[in-house]
Amino acid sequence: MTKGGRSRRMGHDASYEPQRVADGWELTTGVKRWTPVLLTGAFAVVWTIVTLVLVAIGLRQGGFVLLAFAAAFAVADILVWVAFVKAYRVGKEWGDAVLVLSKWPVRLGETTHGWFHRTALGDNSMADHVTARLILRESATYRVGTDTKTATEDVATVPLEVIPQEREGRPGVAFEFTIPGEGPPTIELQWNLVEWLMIFNLSEAGAPDVVSTLPVRVAPEVAR
Repeated sequence: MTKGGRSRRMGHDASYEPQRVADGWELTTGVKRWTPVLLTGAFAVVWTIVTLVLVAIGLRQGGFVLLAFAAAFAVADILVWVAFVKAYRVGKEWGDAVLVLSKWPVRLGETTHGWFHRTALGDNSMADHVTARLILRESATYRVGTDTKTATEDVATVPLEVIPQEREGRPGVAFEFTIPGEGPPTIELQWNLVEWLMIFNLSEAGAPDVVSTLPVRVAPEVAR
């Protein structure tokens, strides 16, 4: 691992700062569920402006190559707006994701009990289908000339069994997992990142499918 002091957190729906609750530690997406909407919308607007400029130049100059290039941009622009609409529907039709863990941080070789909640807005029942998995993800950022690239790999994936369970009147699913004793802890460096993530896939009739990704901090300590 390359040494560095600045931490990097990528691909999360929540931060590494849970709130203490009666029976554990709670992570919630909060306003972060709207982050993909804002980012996708901004990108879609910029892409549309570039596309319109290319189309205008192509029509003025009449060059076939430039028009074909502008047409390709227009097709991509449509796909970007489709992605924006999907992100907007997820933010509008799904509530906040809530993850409660019995321990924080989790130690190596330690079994942790958890509970997850996320419902479609206007429907107080849990999603029709929920799957969960724990993954170990490693990311490395490096320079290629003047470009900065990031390589990400999911090193291990552990499917988890989920059981419907209510908590304080809210529907959700319960589960448990054990971080392998020989596994690495969470490592955040300037150019390298090793992290454990909980990923939940939810599907509900009449609402877009959604994926919730929440981090699990693992301490460099083996449970005894």
